Amino acid sequence: MANKINILLTCVGGGLVPRAIDILKSSDEVDFRIVGIDTSAEAVGARFCDKFYQAPMGESSDYSDFLIELCKKEHIEVLIPWSDEEALSVALARGEFEKNGVAVAAPPSKVVKMAHNKADVLDYLKENNVPVPEYRRANTPEELIVAARE
Repeated sequence: MANKINILLTCVGGGLVPRAIDILKSSDEVDFRIVGIDTSAEAVGARFCDKFYQAPMGESSDYSDFLIELCKKEHIEVLIPWSDEEALSVALARGEFEKNGVAVAAPPSKVVKMAHNKADVLDYLKENNVPVPEYRRANTPEELIVAARE
């Protein structure tokens, strides 16, 4: 196998991570080396990774710095954030990763922020003439009860 790619996969405690790693590892064309991180040392995906590190929370102030240093240490070429919080942190620091030769597999931060709120996504689609189902915004439990009854 000629192609070898080092991938950093975040949030490897997710239930789907082992299967995702299996799929990457089954490639006949690319030899993927998977470095995984998670806040828990007991993360289910940790034992499927070639290397594992315990990491700070995705929304913590030192998260991006931690990732950048880890990418340098492990010669990471592709960073795949696996949770919303991590995707936002990574997207906000995209320039730093790219400066260090790391491709970020996440949409721009504006898209990550919007996608985190389903009503924002529906508003955006509606504003861009994409048909959406009828919906209500609810910001309090009382508003939710009113919206549910409509």
